[in-house]
Amino acid sequence: MKGYLSRFRLDYVRVLIYMLQATEYRAWEFVKWCHRTKDFGKVMHRRVLVWTKKARLLYAATAGLQVAIFITVAILVFWQTNGIALVLIGLFLLMLMPILLEFLLVLVLAIGDLLVMRPIARRKIAAAKEKLAGMKAVKIAVVGSYGKTTTKEVLKDILASGRNVKATPGNMNQPLSIAEFIMSLSGEEEILIFEMGEYFVGDVRKMCEMVRPNYGVITGLSEAHLVNFKTLENIKKTFDEIRDFVPSERLFINGDNAILAGEKGVVYSRAGIFDYKVSGVKLAPFGTTFVVEKAGHELKIKTALLGEHNIGVVVLGLYLAKKFDIKPDVVKKAVLELKPFEHRLEPKKVNGAVVIDDTYNGNLEGIKAGLKLLKSLDGQRKIYVTPGLVEQGKKTAEVHQEIGREIGLVASEVVLMNNSTTSFIKKGLDEVGFAGEVKVFDDPLLFYENLPQYVASGDVVLMQNDWTDNYA
Repeated sequence: MKGYLSRFRLDYVRVLIYMLQATEYRAWEFVKWCHRTKDFGKVMHRRVLVWTKKARLLYAATAGLQVAIFITVAILVFWQTNGIALVLIGLFLLMLMPILLEFLLVLVLAIGDLLVMRPIARRKIAAAKEKLAGMKAVKIAVVGSYGKTTTKEVLKDILASGRNVKATPGNMNQPLSIAEFIMSLSGEEEILIFEMGEYFVGDVRKMCEMVRPNYGVITGLSEAHLVNFKTLENIKKTFDEIRDFVPSERLFINGDNAILAGEKGVVYSRAGIFDYKVSGVKLAPFGTTFVVEKAGHELKIKTALLGEHNIGVVVLGLYLAKKFDIKPDVVKKAVLELKPFEHRLEPKKVNGAVVIDDTYNGNLEGIKAGLKLLKSLDGQRKIYVTPGLVEQGKKTAEVHQEIGREIGLVASEVVLMNNSTTSFIKKGLDEVGFAGEVKVFDDPLLFYENLPQYVASGDVVLMQNDWTDNYA
């Protein structure tokens, strides 16, 4: 009852619009979030509502209904002449108001999607497809459960050292955002790199039909988005849709991902690609060094990217740079200038401690890669921080117990955020006899804000994943 009463806050409509925006206007995700929220006063923690045109229109419509309900209730209560019946009807309508507001938003979304958004999207995608068909640029598509953005950015930065390269910005990896990216191009680009996201079977095919890629990269396969896909086989089937557009000799497969082992394509990994052989790997808190040998010639590589799992991506970039006739000395300089991407194994100094921010990561393979890096680093205390992973579906318990076991073999201290996965991680820690300290925080933001007081000189801290408000 207390949770339902929190819906009568003065800012309730603003909270609803924020929830819609945070779920990317996916109606079913919005409804599920509303259903499980116990206190609407504790929803907007990590972000704020961005007042876009769409947000303003939805706010105006919802606030308008809210005012109409208040006026109706007032009329029923104060101007009634037939006894208590109308008063009760008015009070019932008032109590039902939050549900009516949520229903209105879902209805507006459904009608708007059917009558407005879909026709607009079809026109934009058709125009983008036509424009791209007339361009001579080589097109590279990047798909996978994880590592898409990092792979896209690394390839872009390396290849841009000698060619006119453009890549889809940020996390714009859906058909409409890709179409908008295409329409922004000048037509003079030589190489285009497209990150393609996926939520359902068939998503990759839709984007490939628009882009018609010449090359493809599958960065890895994991349990991410199992809530939507249900099985790993469905995720794999979605990534394999790229094979109908890109031949195997131009499809690059991440060999560091065990699930993809044996898949048809060109394998790249921390060991190299074709006759590009990697050796002498050294990991440090603020960079990675290794040697690439090809045909008897050695190329010493130094990059600020952290972790062995990034080596394969860099070597793939070297290989493609050679294929596109970019000079080796220019490429080496570009690799040297590569920087960690925000919240993706991004190292920082805090009170003399090394804090590695990997809070964007949200998959089991990324967890393992981060823990492997943490294990290789020297530290007075090795502190591991995580809330766990989301969208693991029926494998939630299994995945988080495995995470607990992996953490228990590396960390000396563990910080968990209190949520539905915490008990599973602790069970995994117990299974490997973890003897270090485990701390559980109810408020993640409070922990992050006070991190400087928590760490000391000589500590190494790895923070992996962070839940947005709709998962908290």
